[in-house]
Amino acid sequence: MLQELVISGTKSAYVLANANPKFIEYVKKYYYRLLQVPTFAELNDEILKFSFNYFGNDLENFQQKLKEKLQGKGDLTTSGHGNFDIIQRGLHKANGLQVLTEEFNIPLFMMCAFSDGENDFEMLSEVGEGVVVANASRAIKEIADHITDGNNNQGVLNYIDSVIKNG
Repeated sequence: MLQELVISGTKSAYVLANANPKFIEYVKKYYYRLLQVPTFAELNDEILKFSFNYFGNDLENFQQKLKEKLQGKGDLTTSGHGNFDIIQRGLHKANGLQVLTEEFNIPLFMMCAFSDGENDFEMLSEVGEGVVVANASRAIKEIADHITDGNNNQGVLNYIDSVIKNG
């Protein structure tokens, strides 16, 4: 069944005011501008992303059907564990890195990116060093340049530490 929904725009992120209070507290960790609204119908914002969790027993089937329905309208990404985002077509993390390239004159091939989920696919494909943690999905590991320790073992910090120590 489809669980709580977060809609992200350029001004804020939004949840329904009648959403589960535990869900709202959890979401606040990830969205520093979060507004509770009575309905999504009258949002005055440019919508960038829909985020939700799906906890059904048919996760792969659900994901495939949703991708088919979205064809041409949006891109479905997942960070795993039933977490999904629907984003505008082509608006992914690699685009954000391209903005940094232009702002700071650092080419993508000189950048390093870290990942634990399939929502990082484009970003890892574009940078010079794509690093994934050991607990990442098989699909994202296949495109990684390096695999480091898992999230619970400070994989990102361990990788950065090894680069600093070993040059």
